[in-house]
Amino acid sequence: MPTINSPQIISKNTAVQFLDANVKPVMFWDTCSLLDIIRLPIPERRQSLHRLEKVMAIRQKIVSEDIISIASLLTVKEFNDHIINTRGEVIRSAQRITNDFNNFLRFVQKVNPAITHPSVNLNSFYLEDLLGDIVQDIAFFTKFIDRDDSFLRSAEHRVIMKIPPAKKKGEFKDCYIWSTCLEVRQSSVKAGVPFGFFSSNVKDYSELPKINFDPQIAVEATAANIEYYPNIDIAFGRLKASGVL
Repeated sequence: MPTINSPQIISKNTAVQFLDANVKPVMFWDTCSLLDIIRLPIPERRQSLHRLEKVMAIRQKIVSEDIISIASLLTVKEFNDHIINTRGEVIRSAQRITNDFNNFLRFVQKVNPAITHPSVNLNSFYLEDLLGDIVQDIAFFTKFIDRDDSFLRSAEHRVIMKIPPAKKKGEFKDCYIWSTCLEVRQSSVKAGVPFGFFSSNVKDYSELPKINFDPQIAVEATAANIEYYPNIDIAFGRLKASGVL
């Protein structure tokens, strides 16, 4: 099971010191952005192979330590809580495609028995695990920021006051992750270094057309020089524009 085990855990102060000592582009991951890597081949999501190529390019830059990868420690728990269901989504999709293909093939062979083609079993490729390996590579080189009372206070305030990302659903975990990202960035003296927050949770973090931060979050993000990556295309495009890729 591709859970995240033995993560690199650092304190808020250590994270800030690390960012200040290493002047490199930073990606801060939300849980859904990691899980979505495994969901890429699900047909209903209409993802192209180019997006996988972009994920692999970003993975390589993280592994080579040209990009600093960080996240909240809460992301580990969320990821591990959801990985079974996420893998199941991919497995069920592969089974549906397998069934459809083999059924279509039976029609072909019934019409023309001379046509021979073996049936397929897409689940035999274990694509969910291959994609999970990409996530594991990213997680291995990610520094996960430990619990801090200041993150808790900030998240509680956002939930009580219904400040995004708590505006719609009042989700504490989203607020905690954003508070972690924001406080670490605000505390760093290297404010000019590219810093992206990667979350596909556009319902809570974004506004239409779902490529920019919610206006209230945008005020904080702009002041702290945090870019929003709502999907892999935008993440790749902005990192490429800045010369990272």
